[in-house]
Amino acid sequence: MSGLTPRQRAILRAYGGWMLADILIDPDRGVAQAKQSHYGTTSYRVGGEEFRMQTTARGIELRRWTDDDGSGPCEVLPWSAVARFARTLPTQVVAELRARRQEVTRHSRSHPAYPIWASDEEKERWERDTYRPWLAHHWDTHARLEAVLNAAILGRVDPQPALFNVDPTPHRVPPVQPSRPAARRMVRPGQDRLL
Repeated sequence: MSGLTPRQRAILRAYGGWMLADILIDPDRGVAQAKQSHYGTTSYRVGGEEFRMQTTARGIELRRWTDDDGSGPCEVLPWSAVARFARTLPTQVVAELRARRQEVTRHSRSHPAYPIWASDEEKERWERDTYRPWLAHHWDTHARLEAVLNAAILGRVDPQPALFNVDPTPHRVPPVQPSRPAARRMVRPGQDRLL
């Protein structure tokens, strides 16, 4: 496919979902946005070692956690290599990425509004009938995007199962019983406080 090593592919895959999709769909625009984002993660594991991942003008940088001041050596996956890799993807893979990215965007914009002034029963009904199905579909759309990213970068085309099976019945919290009797008001001369 391209000249990326397996380690570089693993770094690229760990970079992030929607931003990575944007880079693979349109390398010039996606890389320009990524350079400006300074996107980073605090914990990334490669070969049993923990790294910090950071977006810079040079590329995706990995630094060991032992570098407290950040001046130690780092591994860089240059943007030129990422763009070159993205340009080698087959058009059907890019079309599938674009479709899944648009699906995630459309679904995120359809987030149901929370009924602030509703009664507790209406809020429970909203959570059961509206929010939980929306959330399950939300995670499924992200899982489909992640599956296409895996296929594009790692070369696997394994189907991605649904990540969550959300039970539509609301969780019922048992009523809380006080552990001790309610405080009683006791007035003593010169003192007014609860005991």
